[in-house]
Amino acid sequence: ALDEEWFPVLSNEKIIHVKYFHSGLSLKYKITFESGHQAMCKPIEPIHFFDRDRTMIDVDKHWSRISRADRKYQGWPEIVSVALDRVMNFNMKPPVVARIITNKELYTYDNSMMTLLNYLMPQYDIHVAMHAWVDGMQTRSPTGREMKILSNVLPYNRYTVVDYDTLVSISDLLVFDFLLDDHDRKWDFNWKFQPNKKYIHWDSGLSFRHGPIAFESCLDIFCGTTRWIDNNKNNNDTYCQRISKFNKDTVDFLRLHGPDASFDDQLGTLWLKEIEKYPYSPLFQYGTFWINNKYYKRLKAKYFGDGLQIRIKFFLDYVDECIKKYGIDKVYFDPKLKSSR
Repeated sequence: ALDEEWFPVLSNEKIIHVKYFHSGLSLKYKITFESGHQAMCKPIEPIHFFDRDRTMIDVDKHWSRISRADRKYQGWPEIVSVALDRVMNFNMKPPVVARIITNKELYTYDNSMMTLLNYLMPQYDIHVAMHAWVDGMQTRSPTGREMKILSNVLPYNRYTVVDYDTLVSISDLLVFDFLLDDHDRKWDFNWKFQPNKKYIHWDSGLSFRHGPIAFESCLDIFCGTTRWIDNNKNNNDTYCQRISKFNKDTVDFLRLHGPDASFDDQLGTLWLKEIEKYPYSPLFQYGTFWINNKYYKRLKAKYFGDGLQIRIKFFLDYVDECIKKYGIDKVYFDPKLKSSR
């Protein structure tokens, strides 16, 4: 229902007001539409006066290092991450769509010389991501007690004064980040909490740090915030204390659509098919990457689907290790604990 309301607005509604605001690494603008809806607007790529070559290339097996380029432009990962959120039935990420606007629409937010110059130039297109505006969030990173429960340092039972839904949403959010290779949740300010005591899947703009390629070491995303890691440094040498408690429904979904599934049923395939529903798909043509620290390239969408399947395998192997170490009852949340509260 949320997508049905917002997608037409974000894609087509007339813009009547633009306000530039500085927050974080990426360029952002607050947009007000004629309908009264508001959105956050992020350019998908560096703004340019002429169209550019967005040809995507094959991944060479000899490329040992791939990293995100143009990290300031975070619109396209936001959109493909919405598609993954929907396919996995999380529905915890606000609607985001790609849209082309012009300099005549964007550069109206102040009277500075640079803004006026961009506005007065001959009309040119600007590719942006329109992100539904969300009110009522608060910045709240997981507490030390919550992380201790999630890493099986403390038990969780009917007497534990920690909200069940909050714990499950923390775990699911870190799984979501791992599948997207998004390491940015280590900062406290990227944790956005809702009145329903669940975390929203907010800000996936720096996903795909290593391009489509997956590394097992990225499981350290499950270590949570730098504050939690630093607190553990003071107590032991193994300072990266990964969480080891997960939502069984999420794990079962990934087993069903993981590496052992038929190609059509694999999550990577389902994800790319979902992306096809979005304007300007496959959207990966907007992503730019450094290859071996010197080649600036755009990579084909299919490799991101393949990389997702590899990350699923790494995750499921890790879950199995946790079950072997702690036992299945301590790794999976017990829904009875929610009903007993």
